[in-house]
Amino acid sequence: MAAPEAMRAPPGGLAVRLEDRVTPRPNQRISWSTVWRLCWRGHPGAQAYELRPLTGEGNPAALRRQEGRCFAIEAAAGENRRSEGLVQRETQLALQQGQLAYQVRAVLGERRVSEWSAPAAVGDRDLRR
Repeated sequence: MAAPEAMRAPPGGLAVRLEDRVTPRPNQRISWSTVWRLCWRGHPGAQAYELRPLTGEGNPAALRRQEGRCFAIEAAAGENRRSEGLVQRETQLALQQGQLAYQVRAVLGERRVSEWSAPAAVGDRDLRR
C-alpha cells in the first residue's frame, strides 16, 4: 500500500501547557502527577489528526490517530509528604524533554495528509508556534 501524499503545510498554532493534579493521601501525604498537553489550530479540510512519537531510541512506526486538536500525556508523577511539594517534578520533566517528543499532521482524506509539524518535546512548557 502506498504512503499517503503530503499536500499542505503542517497544523499551526502549536502550544503546550503543564497541568498539575494533586490528591490528598492519609498521614499528611499526597500523590501528584503533571500532565503535558499539546494543542494546535484546526487545519483546513482536516478529517482527523495523526501524532508521531519521536524517542531517543528512534522513530517508532506506530501513529496515533484522533479527531481532537489536543493530546495529553503524563510527564511526571510521585507520592510524598505534603510538606515537600511535588518532589523531583522538575527533574522528571527535564528527563522527558530529552527522551520523547511528538509531531502532528492533518489527515485530509483520500490518502492525503499535511506535512509533519516541528517536534514538541514532552515536558516542554514554552512552546508557541
